[in-house]
Amino acid sequence: MMKEIGSEFWTEECVGTKKFRHVVFSKRSRGFLCGRGALDYIIRDAKQTIGFASVLLPSYCCHTMIEPFVRNGIRIRFYPVTVDENGLACHFPYPQKEEALYLMPYFGFGMHESYQLQTKRWKFCILDETHCCFSELPISYADWNIKYTYVSYRKWSDIRGFAIANKIADDFVLPYEEKYHNNYLTVKNQACMLKQAYIEKGVGDKQRFLNLYRQSEKMLDSDYENYVSMREGVEVYERLDIDAIRQKRRENGSFLMEAFGKMKGIRLLYHSLSGDCPLFIPILVEDGLRDGLRKYLIDNQIYCPVHWPQSEYLVLQNSQEKEIYEKELSVVCDQRYGLSDMQRIVQCISRFLES
Repeated sequence: MMKEIGSEFWTEECVGTKKFRHVVFSKRSRGFLCGRGALDYIIRDAKQTIGFASVLLPSYCCHTMIEPFVRNGIRIRFYPVTVDENGLACHFPYPQKEEALYLMPYFGFGMHESYQLQTKRWKFCILDETHCCFSELPISYADWNIKYTYVSYRKWSDIRGFAIANKIADDFVLPYEEKYHNNYLTVKNQACMLKQAYIEKGVGDKQRFLNLYRQSEKMLDSDYENYVSMREGVEVYERLDIDAIRQKRRENGSFLMEAFGKMKGIRLLYHSLSGDCPLFIPILVEDGLRDGLRKYLIDNQIYCPVHWPQSEYLVLQNSQEKEIYEKELSVVCDQRYGLSDMQRIVQCISRFLES
């Protein structure tokens, strides 16, 4: 059976018995089941302690970043995110009254130039560190006017049910109850167990575990508020060798970037890693071929996601904003794989483009 590359994590290569860190929650650090739950908690705390009526979000985003604001009665508007020679560029309008600003460094690559000197114009900023949590590039919360941060770790590893919300200079005031989403964990554990048997032993029904993954995601779509982190996810994170993950992702990412830089029909969003740790290597596929390429990769057991489907809440203003949604493909580079797997991805994309 051809080796699958990408898709949901089912096990972890960089977890051992040794603890690299000890997670301790406090009045300024809270654990949640998922990123949406962490963001929802931040929004409700900020409404009560700082006060805000609207938020400025990036035009390049996922609906899961938007929906918690809508659910909490916060007005939303968007700042344009477009492609330039340095990657993704943010174009900030003039702030509105009582408005917060949402920041997110994409794919683990630094966005310092886009954010510098801009963020203090807003009442406060929320930093989504999900994509950049393993980067070695420093972020100055004070200089960027950041009052809250949050991270969801499940995109990086087989960490089930752990996201974290932080309040930078003060304590959270909202109550924090030990409410657990055990049904979610049961379904997610079963999906991972069945996928592991299928990948490692070639046994079982692929459609069954795919349905279970979808079922677990559907649970979070409708029911994510106030659920705290699962001990199982926290324990995996504590034993996660982040240095090994960073090294493997940087090695895989560098290989892909060098290969894609020579390939016609492909544009790299970023051309170097610096101190970054890539979540994926984002590319732009030209000539309307993105969806065809993605299908071809799937046919060859390579699963590269698209970030993101355009949200119903978002009306794009121009072709520059639309370009990312229409052309972007996120190429897998994570720690489950080595350079031979990266070579297979490159060869598969090259065959498609040549044909």
